[in-house]
Amino acid sequence: MAFVANTDNMAQLVSTLGTASKNIDDRLAALQSYGDRLKSTWTGPAGDAYEAQKQNWDRAANQMNELLSAFGLHLNNITDGIVHTENTATKRWQTM
Repeated sequence: MAFVANTDNMAQLVSTLGTASKNIDDRLAALQSYGDRLKSTWTGPAGDAYEAQKQNWDRAANQMNELLSAFGLHLNNITDGIVHTENTATKRWQTM
């Protein structure tokens, strides 16, 4: 059984994860701006309910971004390990 890793694709995925995280942040910022404008017209329980949900959204978004960041970091480390192993094997074969 052979293992083939396309490190170029893996590096592209790391970049894509970073872009996805930024896109999530940008869209949440736009949603927050819109929600804040609406909230300014609400009084009483509606505003409180919005704040409670906003805290839930913020927590979920932070968790998503933490997962994307961690996945990107681990994938980057795996890619580096594969490249290092391949380079080491290549050097060994070249010295024989």
